[in-house]
Amino acid sequence: MELNLKKVRYRQIATEHGRKLRLDARPGVYAWFREFDLREFGADPNGFVRKVRELLNVNLSDTFRQKIGVVYHVTLVEQGGALTPKKVEWLERVASHEIGRKVISDALLTLSEIQSPLYVGKAVDIRSRIAQHVTGQSELAERFEEAGLQLDDCFVKIAYLDDEEVQGAAELLGSQGQESLILLIEDIITRLGPAAFVRRPG
Repeated sequence: MELNLKKVRYRQIATEHGRKLRLDARPGVYAWFREFDLREFGADPNGFVRKVRELLNVNLSDTFRQKIGVVYHVTLVEQGGALTPKKVEWLERVASHEIGRKVISDALLTLSEIQSPLYVGKAVDIRSRIAQHVTGQSELAERFEEAGLQLDDCFVKIAYLDDEEVQGAAELLGSQGQESLILLIEDIITRLGPAAFVRRPG
């Protein structure tokens, strides 16, 4: 099977017309990622530093709260964390020069392609499912927003799973084979990620 992985930015699919152009109504798995694109701040040292610090000041997972015993309340959330004052000073010094902003910007843009996903999902109709996310019909955008993330700072990667090899593998799982195979692949990808906004793999 030759995996056809498609990358689409939120702004390309924010409208119904954009989704019809760029998303197929086919089965597959998908994953949301943050896009670390700082090129718009190429001539603005202060904006560049502010954006880097904003990127670090978001939650990378849902917030989990639990009461333990009578007096303990535990909150658990994944965060990148702020830079130390010394690193902020370094960032400001490097960002004051165009070459410094370019080096950091290029490094973060590369990281966009190799990071763990925020969320992994599956669908028998990718276009319809992604539409639910971007139009607020699912909870994902709201959960991202609560964590300080915005969908318009994200992109989605999609693997359509409906070619002949996929069909052959799906037949091994019986009458609900295609759905079960997609569910299995989503579960594996989620656990390998890990994707912190997935509440239940598979």
